[in-house]
Amino acid sequence: MTHQLKIVHSQPADLAEGPCWDVDGKLLYWVDIPAGKIHIMNLETQVEQIIVTQGEDSGRAP
Repeated sequence: MTHQLKIVHSQPADLAEGPCWDVDGKLLYWVDIPAGKIHIMNLETQVEQIIVTQGEDSGRAP
């Protein structure tokens, strides 16, 4: 099996991590915890939604 890699996002991030692919929605999710952002990218339309959280501590359990 051969896989091809494609860059789908080239914006800078403090620390982009935790990619998750939604097969049914064809959406790519990832987080940038230090910047306090959750990214959702529709790879068909190339539209990106960014959810701004409360910052670096928003992903940490109390």
